[in-house]
Amino acid sequence: QPVDLREGAFLQRLKSCGGDLFVVVAYGRLLPAEVLVLPRAPVINVHSSLLPRYRGAAPINWAILNGDRETGLTIMKVTSCMDAGDILCQEKMKIFDDDTAVTLRARMAQAGPKLLLKTVDAIEEGNYTFTAQDEKAATTAPKLTKELGDIRWDKDAVAIRNLVRGLLPWPGACTRYRGKLLKILDADAVPGDFATRQPGEVAEVNKKGFIVATGQGGLLVKEVHLEASRPMSAFEFITGHKLEAGFIFQ
Repeated sequence: QPVDLREGAFLQRLKSCGGDLFVVVAYGRLLPAEVLVLPRAPVINVHSSLLPRYRGAAPINWAILNGDRETGLTIMKVTSCMDAGDILCQEKMKIFDDDTAVTLRARMAQAGPKLLLKTVDAIEEGNYTFTAQDEKAATTAPKLTKELGDIRWDKDAVAIRNLVRGLLPWPGACTRYRGKLLKILDADAVPGDFATRQPGEVAEVNKKGFIVATGQGGLLVKEVHLEASRPMSAFEFITGHKLEAGFIFQ
């Protein structure tokens, strides 16, 4: 993973290996033209979405953040434009309700090599075709930022839960508890009438965790990680910090 893809020594190494095929996986840099023309076969990339949806650095996270029920893997030709090359093959994958970015990435890590090997065999046999991407259907998956993890309690509970699921392990969905950062590690959206509570207010505490009112519905928080502490169940947090209904997270 060189810092400078145009650096002379690196290019010479690529040339000297005489590779027939270059494969790019989880490498967030554009390959220069000098690299793309070296192998006999097209340079190919394994991308963690059903292109042209979610071009960019964080396709797995954004699929969950947006509440998608389906995603997949794409193997495509690498070009000078990020994730815009012609498609060789795709494989769909379900996003389960309890999936997080961690579990989905793990499943893709199992499926990706199998799809790649089938594609490599097809290239070797000359039995492959390219399909152009539909530019009108293209969406982006930009890099994650710490700011993205700030929970806005006026959003609906489902959207906040997707934030929790989609931002594991980094940067995490976070709120403030008595001046400290509180990362929510696991949560469920629950129905209920919280009209008398303001968004961010604890409506109920129980052995399952604590329910926070949102812009629509409630969020049952089940696992947390308080700054300068260790991850713990929400019930442990309630017990240790004497959390009660009426507390308002910022």
